[in-house]
Amino acid sequence: MSFTDKAGKKNSHLKFDKKTEDLILKAVKDGKLSCAKCFSLSDELDISAREIGQFADTHHIRLVKCQLGLFGTGPGQQKGVLKINPVPEELKKRVFNHLDDGKLDCKIAWKVALEMNITKMNVSGACETLGVRIKNCQIGAF
Repeated sequence: MSFTDKAGKKNSHLKFDKKTEDLILKAVKDGKLSCAKCFSLSDELDISAREIGQFADTHHIRLVKCQLGLFGTGPGQQKGVLKINPVPEELKKRVFNHLDDGKLDCKIAWKVALEMNITKMNVSGACETLGVRIKNCQIGAF
C-alpha cells in the first residue's frame, strides 16, 4: 500500500504488511491515535513514528495528545502548553542555541528535555514564554 502525505506527495516507499496495519489500527481509539502511542508502536514495529503518523493521516485518524502539548490536548483546545516564568537560564540558552530559522525542532526539544532531566512540557512551556515556535513534528502533525 502506498500513501499520500498532507502535501499531496505520494509515498510509495511506505508499505506495511497486513499484520502491521492491523496493529496500528488496533491502537486507534475513537478515531484517534496519541503521540505517545505512535512512538511506542514505532519501537514495537521497528518503523518510524513519522511513518505511523503518515499512515494515520491517510486513514483519516486524528493525531492527539502531543507530548509537547502543541495539539490534541482536549475538546476545543489546540494547545495544552503553558508558559513558564521565569525560564531558567540554562534552558533558555539551550533553546536559543538550537534554533533553526528562529524555530526549535521537535526532536531537539525532546533532546533538551532528556539532557536537562525535565519534562517535554517544560521545554515547550519555555518556548511559549520565549516566543519560539516548535517545528517539524516527529509524527508529521505539523
